[in-house]
Amino acid sequence: LVDNRVVTLAVDNRDEIWVGTESAGLAHFLNENFSILNSNDGLGHNETFSLFSDNNDIWVGTFGGGVSYLYDDQWFTLDTKDGLIGNTVGSISRFKNNSFVIGCDNGLTIFTPNENQIKLEVERVETPQIDLLSDEIVNGRPGERFSIYINPIYLSLIHI
Repeated sequence: LVDNRVVTLAVDNRDEIWVGTESAGLAHFLNENFSILNSNDGLGHNETFSLFSDNNDIWVGTFGGGVSYLYDDQWFTLDTKDGLIGNTVGSISRFKNNSFVIGCDNGLTIFTPNENQIKLEVERVETPQIDLLSDEIVNGRPGERFSIYINPIYLSLIHI
């Protein structure tokens, strides 16, 4: 482990171990080795506070970065910008109806994932250096990361 200060841990449905550390992010123990996942990989914050294993998904409550979850090998994060009531997440659990209750520093948020596909049409992308029209191709170098932040779940959050 990069950080031996283990704050929380979870075992997923494949009996793989997930270890939340105080400052180095999340460690995944598989095949007798640890791999480290942190904010550079998409985790909301490197200080973990809680973990929840849900089928094939792992949910990580962070200390200041909201809640991140791993879905299909990609990280997604919810925080106050998305409607989460607080960014320090101390507990996560799931209801039978597949909604989640997320315990934050300012109270509880109930999150219901939106399973509907969204249609996204982009006519123009504006950046500080270039404007792109929908028929243009964006080229990058290996290792560069492009993101479009769209979060249609905002309306499915309830605060208690």
